[in-house]
Amino acid sequence: MTSRYAFLSYSSKDSQFVERIATKLGEKDVFLDKWVLDAGDILPSELARGIKDSNYFIIIASKQAMKSRWIKYEINLAIVQWIRNQNFKIIVVKIEDCEVPLELKPFIYIDVNIPPDIAIDKIVKIVLNQEKDIIPREDWNISIIDRYDEIGAIERASISGIKFIFLWGIYGIGKSTVALHACDRVFRKPIAHIYLTRGYDELRLAVEMAALSKTDLPKKDTSHRDLLKIIINSIKELHNQGKVIFFDDFDTLIDDELNIKLFFYEILNELNKSGVNIPILFATSRFPRNISQEIEKVALTIKVRQMDDIYIQAILNKWVRLSDPTKKINSGSIEIASKELHGYPLAAKLAANIITKYSIESVIQDLSHFKEIRIDAAKQLIGRSKEFLNEDKISILKILTVAETGLTQYDLSKLLHKDIEFIRRNIDELSSYQFVFFERNWLQILPLMRDYLWRSLFSDKKFKKVCEKIAYHTHNQLSRFSPNSEEFIHYCAITYKLYLLSDKYKEANELSFYFRGEIKEAAWKLYFAKDYKLSLNYVNLILEANPHDNGIRFLKTRCLTRLELYKEALEEIDLLEHENYALYKLYHAKGMIYKLRNKNSEALREFKKGLEIRRDYLPLLRDYGDLLDRIGDTMRAYEIMSVAYSIQPRDKYIAPKYVDILEKLGKIDEALPILKDLVITFPEEASFRHKLSILYSHMDRGDEAHREASTAVALDSNLYEAVMHLAALEIKRENYERAKELLKQLPETLPKRHRMIRDTIMAELCIKNGKLETAKRLITQYNFYEDPYCLNVLAKIELITAKQYASINKIDLAEECIQEGLKYTKIGLKSFPNDKSIHFIYEQLNSLLK
Repeated sequence: MTSRYAFLSYSSKDSQFVERIATKLGEKDVFLDKWVLDAGDILPSELARGIKDSNYFIIIASKQAMKSRWIKYEINLAIVQWIRNQNFKIIVVKIEDCEVPLELKPFIYIDVNIPPDIAIDKIVKIVLNQEKDIIPREDWNISIIDRYDEIGAIERASISGIKFIFLWGIYGIGKSTVALHACDRVFRKPIAHIYLTRGYDELRLAVEMAALSKTDLPKKDTSHRDLLKIIINSIKELHNQGKVIFFDDFDTLIDDELNIKLFFYEILNELNKSGVNIPILFATSRFPRNISQEIEKVALTIKVRQMDDIYIQAILNKWVRLSDPTKKINSGSIEIASKELHGYPLAAKLAANIITKYSIESVIQDLSHFKEIRIDAAKQLIGRSKEFLNEDKISILKILTVAETGLTQYDLSKLLHKDIEFIRRNIDELSSYQFVFFERNWLQILPLMRDYLWRSLFSDKKFKKVCEKIAYHTHNQLSRFSPNSEEFIHYCAITYKLYLLSDKYKEANELSFYFRGEIKEAAWKLYFAKDYKLSLNYVNLILEANPHDNGIRFLKTRCLTRLELYKEALEEIDLLEHENYALYKLYHAKGMIYKLRNKNSEALREFKKGLEIRRDYLPLLRDYGDLLDRIGDTMRAYEIMSVAYSIQPRDKYIAPKYVDILEKLGKIDEALPILKDLVITFPEEASFRHKLSILYSHMDRGDEAHREASTAVALDSNLYEAVMHLAALEIKRENYERAKELLKQLPETLPKRHRMIRDTIMAELCIKNGKLETAKRLITQYNFYEDPYCLNVLAKIELITAKQYASINKIDLAEECIQEGLKYTKIGLKSFPNDKSIHFIYEQLNSLLK
């Protein structure tokens, strides 16, 4: 064979165009089926040999070709050869406007817009090595080289009697990639890939495993013991079919106490007794502690490590060129950015989007505060990337988030009332951003993006309607498939879950399968969506069936607390204490009840007891720090919140509270970067914009404060603190009519603190009209000492009044007003030493006094 031997993959409809290419290359230099194959040749083996012996695989992409099963087979063989052989190249020639499979996207080089003669010349030049501008092959392959240690460990385990291999590492580090390459290189077998979710119970897993293994599905009322038998028999059947079983996202079956769900613990024990032919792979970011000694003897944990900078640099180079082939990036800058990624491959892929849309400097700036590998780097890059997504792409991502386990492009077309080509174009772009991917024919959303979007969906008033709409669609799809098929099970599980979330329990129960695990998941999701009543309804349903489910009983205490049913909540906590359930959680729950009832000493006592058991429990640290700050123990609050922030710097509750405390301690230089990062990470979170605006106000940076306040109100006009703050800023800018318009947006009934701020703004309008006494009465009816804005306006009233008395020579009265104003400013500066507005009034009062 010559060094430029090429395999031509095409539809017979396009044979005229293909023969022109083959003729130009020469009969000896191409594999063209009609020139090479004889009647009676065994087609699959000959095709495989032809691709293996080639240096180039040229796919002629047309509408007819993309429908061909043989061409799909050839493409799969070519992809495998491409992974194995560094010198093998794939060229895609689009001769029609057709949809090219996602796995071929990186290789598209010659497009439909080029005239045929020019296209043929280009192909010939590439094969003859006369065309140099194609993406170098080494840039593609280097990203998968740096996993020899992990794959070597799997290979050694496979021949030493290991039955269970746990791939352990943070999300996005490459656990699934390691598993897939192990199947290809070590086991040389296909993979049965099961994506687990928190909604999985024994019925859901039994149904899915039976569908995968093509065995009989369980009935709706099958017993627990029989369901376990079905799962184990399905695993054995898949092994008999020569498949490697890979349970992805295994940590979704591990609770907060690091215990595996009981049903899966039983499965592991049974498999250990009966034996398995091929090791079972698991990907997890947490490792369970309730594994028996017998299982430990046949289990191996492999830590999937961070990658060396050289490989991260290769990934970054690769995905920058994929995102925008015209973008020219200095190699030195890429090298600097790679070091900021701390060996995190997912962050490298996401960073490529930012580099092509903004600049490499913005990536370096965004990540410079990360001193080690952590998942927050990926979250930060997702937040920044989301800025350049349009409404259509956001809609697609939100639907995939709600569906959670994947839909098809057809589903999206029907749900969004858009034609399929429109959906495909948007999916292509989203896949280039790394936000979506295809797995087993289902379009999936990047889990980190899904978690990110859930936050906004939970606060969306149309949340239930969205769930209901998707549920009706997926329910209608069931009639298209056999009840024994994987597709039927997939749609059935989605429909069941979404009926629950849209308060359609009756409809959910009428489906073919009763997925009890999804009721738990729905109860938690509804709790986070602040639908505490519906969440409590589902909790009670679960407890009727299993009163010993302590995790769900704990959720019941949370629902009851949110519904202000404190007595009932404490009764449930007592029951859990008798069961010795996660005492640190129970002390925290008790502390929260006391805190909400303003029993601060009791709350502090419970929080301390909880932290004595577990010092890294974030909810405890957060609420303990908040309470310490409220009662004026700022330094202790700072110590507690510093620990919380070090554990989770991108938490939407911890970070803003930490910023408040930093500001009170005069650490503005530390506080400002934190808020800026939050705004980047959560661009749609109005409360962070509002916080940043307040901080800018205290720093006397009026234009920036006004910009962020305006953005906050545009994002959420129901965030009344932001509306009032913007009104106050409009008064500073002497836009009095705009301030009045904003105040009119507020409802008549507001919480007391909000009323105080509203009335202080109205006091500023009174000051403008010379109604100083009215202004003072509006503020002094409240406990205003904890708010710097109220103190500032009161001090301003005293300053104006003092000047008026001084102008008519009533010096004693003027001095009284000055002393009163100084008192207000000193209180304000004690809590907010960097507030420049209060500083300004303070200096003016002192100047007048002198």
